[in-house]
Amino acid sequence: MNSQNGHILLLAGTEQARLIANFIFNDLNYKNCTISFAGATQFTRSLSLDPVFYSQNNINIGGFGGIQGLENFLKSYKTKLIIDATHPFAQQIKNHATEASKKLKIQLVRFEREAWTKQKDDQWLECHSIEEAINLVRNQPETHIFLTIGKRFISDFNTISNKSFLVRTIDPYCQFIKFKNCTFITGFPPFALIAEKELMSQYKIETLVTKNSGGQASYNKIIAARELGIKVIMISQPKVIPNNTCFLSVLEIISWLKKNFFKI
Repeated sequence: MNSQNGHILLLAGTEQARLIANFIFNDLNYKNCTISFAGATQFTRSLSLDPVFYSQNNINIGGFGGIQGLENFLKSYKTKLIIDATHPFAQQIKNHATEASKKLKIQLVRFEREAWTKQKDDQWLECHSIEEAINLVRNQPETHIFLTIGKRFISDFNTISNKSFLVRTIDPYCQFIKFKNCTFITGFPPFALIAEKELMSQYKIETLVTKNSGGQASYNKIIAARELGIKVIMISQPKVIPNNTCFLSVLEIISWLKKNFFKI
């Protein structure tokens, strides 16, 4: 398929974005598309899964330099469509994409991953920020804490000296070495349920601190906590600027693209 439909910007970093990119580049052979990753870790992970695909296509790594930079990028490429398939907690780029699309009158399609909902026997303490989560951890009697919140805010928990932490991140981060009473492990989801239960039991975990990312890839840790009777401090998904065209599945986005953008 030729590029006459116009340029597409795919905001990536998730498995859903990888599937959408595969449809655009491989299934349709449509090359007028840029895949944008917030950081090198996201790109490296995608490159390891599809080395030829991601090394031969248009890649942007590290953002755009704020909303003005994004607007300049969209203007220079004469972008006709933005697909937001970023992580539910990528609040800034989601809001910037929405604002820029409205200002420049560019169609925006967003994938929205449904949040997990509390089930029977779940012991959740729900909060809305890292700061609230830190206060909950600090004030609770439980002392063995499992952090799975990404690497950006891990060091904020270093102010808590009377707890022991197990921290899991996707890749190592040398900044964490100075963290007291802490064990670091790395891993990339999905994780098997039995492995999650064994890990939590091995480290005598009493509280899991996590973000409500939704989806299936990381959900086994929630099931494990439920079955082991472990408390969960659940950080809610951030609110983002509403967008009119949102979908809950990749198939819905592909169907929309076929009908409304590619006209096939």
